[in-house]
Amino acid sequence: MVFSLQQLYKLETEASATLDRVLKAGKSSKAETLNSAALSKLNKDPLIKFVEDLSQQLEASLKVCKAASLKIEELTNREIETSRKMLQLQEQQLDSVRESVKEVSTSVRDSVKDELKSWASVAANPCKSADSAVRKSVQKAVSSAMESDSRSKNLILYGVRDTNNYED
Repeated sequence: MVFSLQQLYKLETEASATLDRVLKAGKSSKAETLNSAALSKLNKDPLIKFVEDLSQQLEASLKVCKAASLKIEELTNREIETSRKMLQLQEQQLDSVRESVKEVSTSVRDSVKDELKSWASVAANPCKSADSAVRKSVQKAVSSAMESDSRSKNLILYGVRDTNNYED
């Protein structure tokens, strides 16, 4: 038997209907209030029918419960297998990332070493012609800035009122 929710709902409906018939025959509103005194007042034929119905429903319920437990076990095993596969994939991804980081780290380390060697060689062997060219360009820039500066034409007299009539 294959488990399905429809079977479970069908069994519930049948069991509820049978219980309602037994309670009605025993003139009781709840199963807790149904007792042997109320059932002993019933004829034998309705009791036989109730016992037959309940036995059949119990047997069907047991089959559905067994099928449900097998289905649950199957789903649990499938979930465990899926979790294992996911863990394997995650481990593979982590290994790939570790390898990439290692490669990048090696590449960066090698680049830094090469650049440090380049700078060290420049610092060890300064280029005199480049140094003099830089010095000359800085002197030229300073002298051109000094020429455009008209501060040398200004005169400051202390104690004289300032006027806005400036002449060049």
